Amino acid sequence: MKLRLECDVESKTLIRNLLEINKGGKTYFFYPNDAGLICKIAIEARVDDPEKFYSTITETPDDPVSKATIEIRTDNELFESLESELREFESLLALLYNFKGVNWKSVRHELICETDEERQKATILGVAVGKAFPDEPREINERSLSELISIKDRYSSMIILLAFFREGRNDYIEQKFINAFFNFYFILEGMFGNGKTKNKDVTLQFKKSDRLREFTQKAIDEFIKPEPKHLKRINEMLRRRNMTLGVDALIELIVLTRGELHHFTNNPNRPQNTPFSHNEYQTISFITYNLAFSALLFLVVDLNQAATKGSIAAIGSS
Repeated sequence: MKLRLECDVESKTLIRNLLEINKGGKTYFFYPNDAGLICKIAIEARVDDPEKFYSTITETPDDPVSKATIEIRTDNELFESLESELREFESLLALLYNFKGVNWKSVRHELICETDEERQKATILGVAVGKAFPDEPREINERSLSELISIKDRYSSMIILLAFFREGRNDYIEQKFINAFFNFYFILEGMFGNGKTKNKDVTLQFKKSDRLREFTQKAIDEFIKPEPKHLKRINEMLRRRNMTLGVDALIELIVLTRGELHHFTNNPNRPQNTPFSHNEYQTISFITYNLAFSALLFLVVDLNQAATKGSIAAIGSS
């Protein structure tokens, strides 16, 4: 059994023909487009423990809701090792050749079964790993555009906050999770930091905000605890700091993470900002996104209510 990672790339690196290279137990595939430029790269690696990919179906006839339980197994470490391999090679190619980069939104994984037994047991034959927000086209009509234009001045005080949100969302879609985290964090700091900049002072201001505490508890209940992947990652980050999951701990973690990512010491044993560590911060970035999104929505509501009261007052005085 093999696991294959495949993704589109942007480059002006000429190879002319398909190249297949075996190195270190992995097979690299380099695909050219019609002009002979590398347009796609794939890596295949042998699965040492196929059991990690076998899914099981357990019948539960006495359960009134579900007659069966399905357990889907994957080897996250192998997934991540292949992505890490490609990230390292991407940077080396960019240094030595005219290689623009990997389109990480296009990453595809495929499980390749080589025997009938593997095909029978492995129900996950194709694996799509979605790491970003949906990036599908959304239609807007003339009426909606006209309404937005007519009320846009109402939100002029939010221009900078909304710009941070736009950049953060774009970074998240591009899987630049550290960049996204910073943009979402700036929204929280601007709305709830009360002008403070030091970690200790910002943390205190964050904890004093009933609204931010409410958003944080909601994030824990709705976006962390129900998602094993996010729960595991957050618990790992908290354990490194001798903390356990809760509103105060999550607020402290967010502020501490901003401080850690603001510097680089070239110490591989310390959590820090590098071009290879984006994936480690997907969960904390996703959480700050939800906090920032909730905060912005409430600010929109506040401005709408203020505008409505202003209109009523104006009508009453005429």
